Amino acid sequence: MLFVLLWRAYFIFFAGAVLLTLMSSLEQTTGQMIVSGGGNPSVMPLLEFGENIQSLVPDQSDGASGAIPIPRGLPFGSETHYLAYVGDNGVISFDIPFSLSIPEPFPGAAAGLQSAHVLAPYWSDNDIRREGKVNYEVFQSQSTGSYGDEILANVTNFIQEMFGNESTTVFQGTYMILAEWNEAHPFPHGNVPSSLSPAREQFIALTNTYQAIVITNSEETYAIFTYNCGQLQWSGLDTSFPTIGFTATSDNSFNNHPFTGQAKCK
Repeated sequence: MLFVLLWRAYFIFFAGAVLLTLMSSLEQTTGQMIVSGGGNPSVMPLLEFGENIQSLVPDQSDGASGAIPIPRGLPFGSETHYLAYVGDNGVISFDIPFSLSIPEPFPGAAAGLQSAHVLAPYWSDNDIRREGKVNYEVFQSQSTGSYGDEILANVTNFIQEMFGNESTTVFQGTYMILAEWNEAHPFPHGNVPSSLSPAREQFIALTNTYQAIVITNSEETYAIFTYNCGQLQWSGLDTSFPTIGFTATSDNSFNNHPFTGQAKCK
């Protein structure tokens, strides 16, 4: 499965791949949901990291990266944000870390969501304490022909191909965060209790791999969520099914992909 989600004025879904984009702070989202079937020629693969890859500490649970500086700022909701955090539970947040482990549809009632700006490619209760990794890397325009410039150009071209006709200007990305949740198991894989049922033992042996890209030129922001066939093996054994979408409390905007809260989100 690969699908693309656009947040600007709406989401777009393509069967067989995933892309999500975000809106500029200069615009207002309507929250309209548009669904389109497969057949789209553009497919965003899982991207390769460069030389400055960072990883979350594997022995923590419900943790996040350190603050990731965004020098020129990134518009999301009605605010511009200068710090980002990659969380081990399948989220990227802005301004403050996001550590909630139990997903719920946005905007949500949990205290941690009341002032949140969160992108959720697959918010779920991950456990990377024993196996699995969460990696991320920042790419900025250097105008030197580096891999960073190459990956920025490739993602920018993809966005222009998909959404160029939607904008009054030609988007050129200058700053990008690439995050990957690689073979993440469900909790409590990192510390299995002796009383675990056979069904849950089988469940926590499963893994999920997916990526999120956040790219901006400090005026517009796009996010791309990428999932490959066969690399999403679990979505929730009981009722805590994943949330896919975004929430931005600065302008009370949010959206949930139709698979949010569904067992079929795998």
